[in-house]
Amino acid sequence: MAPEDHRALADAAWNGAARAVALMVALGFNPRTPGHDSGTALHLAAWEGSLETVTALLGHPDARALVSIRDAQHGGTPLGWCCHGSLHGNPDHNHAEVARLLLAAGAEVGPDTNDASPKVQAVLAAVR
Repeated sequence: MAPEDHRALADAAWNGAARAVALMVALGFNPRTPGHDSGTALHLAAWEGSLETVTALLGHPDARALVSIRDAQHGGTPLGWCCHGSLHGNPDHNHAEVARLLLAAGAEVGPDTNDASPKVQAVLAAVR
């Protein structure tokens, strides 16, 4: 498989296709491959507030490293993308639980997490 073929994982994460993401992770797709706006699959799933997709990605052996990757376009972490998505994405998605998962996986609160919905801000405040 060519390196650009691994983008299918990021595209599936962007669409919240948790079962497809879990299968691609199991098949060895590279979760570091950038997708939309240079975000990894974890960035994209976090922005979407897709709890099942984030859970599938955090099952990857490199999960602790994946939560600290900063995208090349905005310099944000997956937790930062979750925060931004909680304000500008689908308000019916579960960004607060995604934030909890990312924090439990080793994500850190930082400058890219300042703007978030009240529910996500409450999750972040609990670790500050």
